[in-house]
Amino acid sequence: MAFLDNATSQSADNDLRGAYAEFSEGAYKLSFSSFSEIGGGEAEYCLAFHHLNGKGTKRDQKEAFRLFRESMGHGYLPAISEVAQCYGYAIGTSMDDGEAFRLFTEAAEAGDPYGMAMVSMMYLNGDGVKKDSKKAEEWSNRCEDSGDIEEIEVRGMDYLLNGNYILARLYLMRSAVMGSPISAKVLACMYEHGVGVARDVEEASDWEDTAECNGWDEVTRTDVLDYEDWLGKYIELEELGEE
Repeated sequence: MAFLDNATSQSADNDLRGAYAEFSEGAYKLSFSSFSEIGGGEAEYCLAFHHLNGKGTKRDQKEAFRLFRESMGHGYLPAISEVAQCYGYAIGTSMDDGEAFRLFTEAAEAGDPYGMAMVSMMYLNGDGVKKDSKKAEEWSNRCEDSGDIEEIEVRGMDYLLNGNYILARLYLMRSAVMGSPISAKVLACMYEHGVGVARDVEEASDWEDTAECNGWDEVTRTDVLDYEDWLGKYIELEELGEE
């Protein structure tokens, strides 16, 4: 998927790779300093994540918004949806549904599954745009068909298990809106318990709803076998069915 290739194409750079490693090891202040020195769209995105979630620096939504905008301006595609999200939910800036819709559409047309899902929802609810159920369905279908869900989820979970919550969140958000109940459930756990992100019960509830809509009640122990050690810390795995 071209969009996600763009998301991590620069991470092969030695400096970026080192900063991600510092973050994954829990050295958040050190990684914040390293990303600050590197510069560029991907590093600015990571700095925005630090500010948004209070990792290695003071939690500051306005600074996170500014850095997401800087990242977007330097061509880092995942930042487009982050800026749109900020406008849609008044994160570090005033709420502006029209601007949120415009930017989510830009992200969607660039191939971002999350942007596609949000455009679909905004058409469905009439947020920032006139209601249009046909266009909502079209964008929903495009989102579901925009890539290999399993591949995206596996990469996201690999990042999660290695402590790289920046890229874990980026990938899992995409596989979740594309239809994965496991990705959505993991995101719900992350936000409910503040694992790698700032604790946010509303965000957790939204991802919990997504997991249910995606078919979480049909997920079995076998489906989460590779992740049961992580998930078992936050949910009762015994409640899952057997395949």
